[in-house]
Amino acid sequence: MNATVASLARLYGPTAAELADCLLNIGDGLQAQLDALHAHPTIEGCEQVASNLDGARRHVLRLRERLLAERVSGDE
Repeated sequence: MNATVASLARLYGPTAAELADCLLNIGDGLQAQLDALHAHPTIEGCEQVASNLDGARRHVLRLRERLLAERVSGDE
């Protein structure tokens, strides 16, 4: 990522607080999906939950990146 893109991401991307605020909703959604999969396991359900778990993982990694970016910005 070049410096211009990184600067724009810091300016226009969601803040760490905004990303963190989504975590409870993500967790609630995953819990409901896992409960449903437990009650009625299907191949399609497994694929859907696995996909959503990957989305949650990516969200947490975006939060990590944003926390790092905000820490660097605060050090300047």
